[in-house]
Amino acid sequence: MKKIQIISLFMISIFAFPASAYDCSQIVCDCSCPTCTCHNYAGKSFAIKNDNLYNHLRGRIIITPQNNGETYYISATEKKLYYLGDYSQALKVMQGLGTGANSETLKKVGTGYGRLNGYDSDKDGLPDDFESLIGTNIGTFNTDGDRYSDKIEIDNNYNPNKGDGKRMLMSNNLKGRIFLQVDRKGEAWYMNPLDEKKYLLKTQDDMSNLINKFALGISNYDLGRLLK
Repeated sequence: MKKIQIISLFMISIFAFPASAYDCSQIVCDCSCPTCTCHNYAGKSFAIKNDNLYNHLRGRIIITPQNNGETYYISATEKKLYYLGDYSQALKVMQGLGTGANSETLKKVGTGYGRLNGYDSDKDGLPDDFESLIGTNIGTFNTDGDRYSDKIEIDNNYNPNKGDGKRMLMSNNLKGRIFLQVDRKGEAWYMNPLDEKKYLLKTQDDMSNLINKFALGISNYDLGRLLK
């Protein structure tokens, strides 16, 4: 796993306060608390009580390098923290938190990706299966007929289906949410608030890419502040 840069949310030295600086017993949880033994409780949720931190971090995936690198998802729609477990468990947890959206809605959001595999009919760098998900034409490298390939437009956050020259922006009410593509096979997409692109959550590799690239490292102390 990549080295994670840890930040302090209160401009303090994050290592100045060990995990014992807050009282785990004050957190109502069947498995003690997030910095203790939650390894068998993937999907377990914890109530978030710190409004300021929640508003700052809502929708983010966080990781605790001080405590074996446990990962969590801070819900964008409810004040809860979800323990994700390993990559395989995390994929199932995130998929299970999705709500329905149709393909036309998802087309309006830029697309990111990790590893791309599969046959590429038009040789534009995007596999056919991936193009069918995002609505581009698998028979041409340039769906909207402008000067740029579908992949170049996606990489630069333009709409490959509409050559209007405008960058795609994600509205605040979508950031950090998880959607299921209901008019297909219910594929899950994570609306990443950092680069304002959606990321497919279909395989364990998709989940590991998301965590390794975008998870925010925080201290045990700040994690405790989030929950009380």
